[in-house]
Amino acid sequence: HDPKATPALDPSEPTDQAYAQLLRAQLRTCAANLSGTIEDVDSEFLHDLRVALRKIRSLLKDARGTFPAEALAEAQAALRVVAHGTNQLRDLDVFLMARERYAALLPDELRPGVEPLYEDLARRRQEAHGEAAALLESPAFGRALAETERLCGEAGRRACEPIAEHARRTLAKRYRRVTKEAAKITRESSAE
Repeated sequence: HDPKATPALDPSEPTDQAYAQLLRAQLRTCAANLSGTIEDVDSEFLHDLRVALRKIRSLLKDARGTFPAEALAEAQAALRVVAHGTNQLRDLDVFLMARERYAALLPDELRPGVEPLYEDLARRRQEAHGEAAALLESPAFGRALAETERLCGEAGRRACEPIAEHARRTLAKRYRRVTKEAAKITRESSAE
């Protein structure tokens, strides 16, 4: 079983049940990458774990009105703590992985001068890993997963529209928002 696989959804499936399938797929991805992240095997474990957490948070944001508001808010709050608790480690990983690329931008005679910076970053990365690993082994992470699973357990208890209709409405709303913002762009608009 591929932990990154996205389940195929039946367009007529109730929205809450479709969300539960998608959420559980991301929870499996979290579980598959947890020990590799904690044991610091490879930075890709953390990356995949964080991507799964972002997908869960995005799904929960889109699921407003589908699940009970209180249970949804509890899951979102628990996940926010975990996601933010891994930010520094990932930022340091990305910076350290680009070390050679950054060094190549400097003249040869200046490259040794940045070694103390990278040594400090590596030390800070070890500290950040310890903090992230402690968070992932803590009740806070377990609570985030449990709250999300509990939310999935709510699926099928309320009448919901089919996922295809929910998706059409959501996409139409976002399309209108993008075109409204795009209409503000002129030749004089800044690049930002």
